[in-house]
Amino acid sequence: SSDLMKTITMALMILFIILIYSSGIPIAISPWGGIGYNPSQLLLQNQIFLIFLAFVGYLMSAIYSGLKKAEGSVRKSEEMYRTIIETAMDGFWITDAKGNILQVNDAYCRMTGYSQSELLTMHISDLDTNENSADVYEHINKVKSFSEDRFETRHRRKDGSFIDFISNVQYRNDEGGRFFAFFHDITQRKRTEDEIKTILRTALDGFYLVDMEGRILETNNSYCS
Repeated sequence: SSDLMKTITMALMILFIILIYSSGIPIAISPWGGIGYNPSQLLLQNQIFLIFLAFVGYLMSAIYSGLKKAEGSVRKSEEMYRTIIETAMDGFWITDAKGNILQVNDAYCRMTGYSQSELLTMHISDLDTNENSADVYEHINKVKSFSEDRFETRHRRKDGSFIDFISNVQYRNDEGGRFFAFFHDITQRKRTEDEIKTILRTALDGFYLVDMEGRILETNNSYCS
């Protein structure tokens, strides 16, 4: 903002000098030099110069106040964004277009057991157990095409255990491409679903699961026999 104000001030000074020359008023002894012809012309020129300085001062003050206000609003928005991300219950990260992690919140660190510094040296494929590097690259291109995606995934914790997530990803074509991903922990839900499936598969009574169109999706051994 200071560079902008300096540029505007310089431009106004040059414009003023041009106006003085084009107005026919002889250049007298003034802050920028020159030789005058009579006191009245010198007084007139200096009065014009003082008025100009007052105008420039007022203009610069207004511009500076506006810039400071805008900077304050941007700073508040950034602080609010950081607070929301850092206090979120869900995990969050930002990656570049190649899948390298650029930013991660405390919630994801707690969920996976990694420190922030460790995660910032990692790639998606280092954590995602469902996708290798080639799969990640393919998935990245898919999200780029649709600008967003929602899917289930499983990540490996630092201790070697696994955590299941529902992931919501948004793609923005900024700074070479950025992916913004939220991760909601569904590990307990998946565990419960697996337990129910195990019970149903081993039940003595027959069981089958159909979709809304009546197609059979799953059966147990008792039903088949």
